[in-house]
Amino acid sequence: MILAIVGKSAAGKTVTGFELSQKFGFKKIITYTTRAMRPNEKNGEDYWFVTNEEFDKLSSKFADIKTYTRADGIKVRYGFSIDDSEDFTYIILDPFGYLHLRMLNVDMVGVYIHCRDSIRVHRSHVRGDADDEIRRRIKTDEEDFQDIEQYVEYVVDNEYENEVDKVAAKINELYREELKEKEG
Repeated sequence: MILAIVGKSAAGKTVTGFELSQKFGFKKIITYTTRAMRPNEKNGEDYWFVTNEEFDKLSSKFADIKTYTRADGIKVRYGFSIDDSEDFTYIILDPFGYLHLRMLNVDMVGVYIHCRDSIRVHRSHVRGDADDEIRRRIKTDEEDFQDIEQYVEYVVDNEYENEVDKVAAKINELYREELKEKEG
């Protein structure tokens, strides 16, 4: 059963996933993207960073593909494969990818990481995002995540930087309960 982590930009999805890997043994399903790598990211860990040509060659194996237009007009694509998924794997998704997997009846449990906009803006600035891109994401997220809480199994709050361990521990607990119930 896949753990599907959903959350708005800068809600803490990546750091929570890292904590789940480090403390609880989860393995990440790594998404492919054509966007530029941020300074703190690593190819093959955060994403597989590929060119548009490489993305096109790989796209036939993807369960879902999304294209976004950034504030500067550049189109960025994301895609992922769930072929190698097993228990204690997680994937970070936007609401559309999550709902797409639901429609495919993928065995998963969805967790929405909730975070206030003011904290998200601060985190975005810290990671070096441009102001116009932050504004675009806040606006887009407001629309895209409008009803997400009714589709996921759980909502977990991530309001403080120093509590990522608590957020990950809560998600791990919820996941294990779901797994136990499923095996049941």
